[in-house]
Amino acid sequence: MLSLETIESIVGLITIVLAYFIVVTISGYFRAWVAVKMGDDTPAHMGFLRLSPLQHVDPFGFVFLVLFGFGWGRYIPIMAFNITGRFRRFKIFLASFADVFANLAIAVISLVGLILYFGSDILTISLRMMFLDSLRVVNSSHIFGIIKSIGFVKVMLESVYPASSSLAISMVLITVTTMYLSVLLAALNCIISGFAYVYMMFNGFTNPRRYSNIFTLLIPMFLIFFFVNPLRFFVAKGIVYFAAILAKILGFS
Repeated sequence: MLSLETIESIVGLITIVLAYFIVVTISGYFRAWVAVKMGDDTPAHMGFLRLSPLQHVDPFGFVFLVLFGFGWGRYIPIMAFNITGRFRRFKIFLASFADVFANLAIAVISLVGLILYFGSDILTISLRMMFLDSLRVVNSSHIFGIIKSIGFVKVMLESVYPASSSLAISMVLITVTTMYLSVLLAALNCIISGFAYVYMMFNGFTNPRRYSNIFTLLIPMFLIFFFVNPLRFFVAKGIVYFAAILAKILGFS
């Protein structure tokens, strides 16, 4: 017979996987859609213009998700030489950063959904919920740290909002985990897409994204190591600030 702790771990893992499917599918599809609209049909030919998790889940990203609580979707290439016409650089910029915009939109919509359900009081703990790893009750980057953080959020929500049903709390946990992954991927994709855009710019936007030497592979890794956490904190703060303003406009505070 399964113990309560095992059941909670299974539920937490399912929550993370569902949130991962939602985030990488929507952001991947949106990046492909924007690229096609800007003039590059490559993502469509590669099958990315579909709202199917099977098209957007990266095997290595999924393995990292299961092992460490963080995963990424399949990389969708942008062939800049296919994008022509007026405002070419701006259109390439939109295509390159479309997944970042999608990640931000997912996080904002998720937080607005929580405000609509709980009221503006949820804003007092929303920033903490976007940083599940800062709530870990174990000193580890292992996925069980994330799972225990989700359990901690569950207990916190049940104590603050006792009238909410277990189904509602489960949906909220998926929403919270979606915010966590969206903010993290927004910061990660911003660094990767930013480097790729600058790299294409120095090549005159004439060649597809490719790296010519080991240094152009190490630079994004260096930037991620030093800047992803400060950047995602900045992103999360901006999302909470924007949601707070929106809550006032909608009369929720």
